[in-house]
Amino acid sequence: MAIEKQPYACSLPASPGAEPAQEGTSHGCCAPRPAASTIPCPDCGTEGKPVQPLTLRALLQPNLRADVKEEAYCFCANPDCDLVYFRADGAQTFARADLTVRVGVKERNSPRPLCYCFGHSAESLREEWLRTGKSAILDAVKAEVKAGHCRCDVTNPSGACCLGDLTRELKALAANPPPAPILQGNNPADSTCCRTGEGPGCAC
Repeated sequence: MAIEKQPYACSLPASPGAEPAQEGTSHGCCAPRPAASTIPCPDCGTEGKPVQPLTLRALLQPNLRADVKEEAYCFCANPDCDLVYFRADGAQTFARADLTVRVGVKERNSPRPLCYCFGHSAESLREEWLRTGKSAILDAVKAEVKAGHCRCDVTNPSGACCLGDLTRELKALAANPPPAPILQGNNPADSTCCRTGEGPGCAC
């Protein structure tokens, strides 16, 4: 499917007489993407997000990189779908096993990468939250982005900035805080008094 003037837009041709699509904006590490009607994933029907061929060539298995064309590709963000990339014309698809990295939004087991440029995961956010009751990771990543140190287009499978993923994960932690781990010595059942029933005030 030929897409004039927007070779990397995962979109359908505009209807006759339709208003021109407004360009979307993103964080400094990612190129602006056109806002347009997206094409559904051929496996699950989820609307695909535009992704540049550059991203595929950086993250696919070496033997598959030469197969990437200068065409419009889409990223499927559905966690339950094994498909990661598909060409807008439906002629080509790539699944999770075709990538050299884990696709964080599709992972159910640890580790679940969130920020590929600076090595943050859902697990590292959770660990920091348990340790401090808050997270400084988001602000640290924002500072790196502002300094121009991110490379999301060649590290993140979605080809997009990770700040949205980090923000969503932190909101989920705030809404449902994980229980603090029970440290050895803080559990009454670990103490000598409770094991023997001889400690003062022991209710065992």
